[in-house]
Amino acid sequence: MEILEKISPYNLFNYFLPGIIFSAAAKHLFNLNLAGDDILQSIFIYYVTGMVISRVGSVIIEPFLRKVNFVVFADYSEFLTAEKQDGKIAELLSVTNMYRSLLSMFLCLAFVPVITYLKQRFQITDDSAAIIGILILALLFAHAYRKQVSYIRKRVQKHTSTKT
Repeated sequence: MEILEKISPYNLFNYFLPGIIFSAAAKHLFNLNLAGDDILQSIFIYYVTGMVISRVGSVIIEPFLRKVNFVVFADYSEFLTAEKQDGKIAELLSVTNMYRSLLSMFLCLAFVPVITYLKQRFQITDDSAAIIGILILALLFAHAYRKQVSYIRKRVQKHTSTKT
């Protein structure tokens, strides 16, 4: 398939891998089938599932771990300078992001039975659950968008401040 040849290693390890593992584990552990009717639909579902898992890691888990000092980041400006001088940093960052995505995947997987219990306990209909899920995803991606814009702004500021 031509589309599979265009998948970057980042997308493979941070979106597809967590999406596939999550989907397989959810089916095996909780009888929750996320796969589509055909291979193309399943690939899309795995990708989007992995993207959501990755964003949960980026927007929720990473800030929490930073707040409790479980992880400490380098100053972003210093990171950008070091990244230019040491090509290995980009590779290490990619591996770090994969670990964060896998951590997020396991935590999301642990929430599947909790969500199922809450849905039953509060007698939430499928339509209401879908609306709640859509709103939560919209909020998640709004925060992911804001975080990405912040990174871009910091990079622009770094480049424009060094030229003056």
